[in-house]
Amino acid sequence: MQLILSLAILVVFFWLTFRLAKIVSNFDINKAMDGQRPKGLEETEFMRYLSVYTDMFRTLNIRSLASVSTDLFYHSTENLIRLLTRLGLRREVSVQTGSNISEITDMNVIGKVAWITQEIGCGYRERLIDSVSGQMLEEKHYPISKFVISLNKNPLRQQSDPTYCTGCGSELHTNGEIFICNNCGATYHSDSYDWVINNAYAVPPPLQNPITLMSGVMGLFIFAAPIVSLISLFASGLLTVASVLNIVAFIGTIGYFVFAFWYYGALLKLQKHDKLCSMFRVMNRAEFLLYQFINCRGDNPARMRQFMDTGAYESWMRADSMQSGCHIVDYQLSNVCLFTDFHVANGRQHLRAKLPLTLCVFDERSRRLIKIKRTVNMVMYRNQNTRYQNHLSSEVFVCKGCGMPVNMTSDGKCRFCGTRYDLADYDWIIEWMDNSLYI
Repeated sequence: MQLILSLAILVVFFWLTFRLAKIVSNFDINKAMDGQRPKGLEETEFMRYLSVYTDMFRTLNIRSLASVSTDLFYHSTENLIRLLTRLGLRREVSVQTGSNISEITDMNVIGKVAWITQEIGCGYRERLIDSVSGQMLEEKHYPISKFVISLNKNPLRQQSDPTYCTGCGSELHTNGEIFICNNCGATYHSDSYDWVINNAYAVPPPLQNPITLMSGVMGLFIFAAPIVSLISLFASGLLTVASVLNIVAFIGTIGYFVFAFWYYGALLKLQKHDKLCSMFRVMNRAEFLLYQFINCRGDNPARMRQFMDTGAYESWMRADSMQSGCHIVDYQLSNVCLFTDFHVANGRQHLRAKLPLTLCVFDERSRRLIKIKRTVNMVMYRNQNTRYQNHLSSEVFVCKGCGMPVNMTSDGKCRFCGTRYDLADYDWIIEWMDNSLYI
């Protein structure tokens, strides 16, 4: 009887765990890879994009990134480089590739936008150095990691095709990867003709997740119970132990899933509203907004306007004077993002999040790096009818006017046709944020 009970608990636990994982991740690789028209990058091409990114930090030549990246990624990185340069700091990035195979994790075409997300196994090292004293202030080292590059382009054109200036009709010629008209001087960004970087980052070690930790502890009891129950069939002295393990496993399973469904409660409400939503997509968006906020706050606050509600942006401008002489130069999430509430009101979807961070703050006066722990409370919103499409890259949006990418701009309008847009029609933006990042 104890063995049957143990096996029943084991089956129920893994069935519920599988169901919860599917709900939370909402990941369907077959549908995500539908429409594979573009080919992935060759190894040498992948390494070329990677070297442009890493050399930019070494040389501080931000313009080298301009022709091989989207405007959004370029301006975000430019803000970071300008802040570090102004503070007399430099960041050294090195990537030691550990394999000769780069893996495609996402590939698709929407309208006139094609994108791929590709990664390569590597060892990643990043150092923050005080250029004045030569002292190393911080080092990140991921011995076993992956470096991810997300790229997009216009799939309707090939780089080898003859191209002509839309202004004067003359044939265009490349200068590096920028197309320049020799007749009238017009320049054309290379995402109309070739892949450009939309995002690039090293994958850090996994974050702590209380659900994962609880699942591991529960797994010990749930695996131990049937083993001890089986042995107790031949050794009656273990029958009491088997009974105790089954009781612990049963109560623990109930408690675990009660806690898990509370922990993911806001996400489950969101998924009733948007069937294709997942924790990973929303958490990535929250981290993206946080990254943009920190970079823009340091050197160019106006570029954050498109990612914030008008009231939140104006309130931030009034409250945040940034006169303390301390600057956030880096941060690390210390735990997974927790979503605490979701509701729909006034034509908007509202999602409240908590992001526990360790901030790296540089003090100009002492020229020291200080580690500060903060929890950022943030409310994100998107318009009521906005939904995720069934692919992995939530950063690729299509202009309502011309079908070209719209997330590449820094002023809330399409740089191809001038159409103005509300980013909340495409993804989450900030409705409110507390002052925990006002250092």
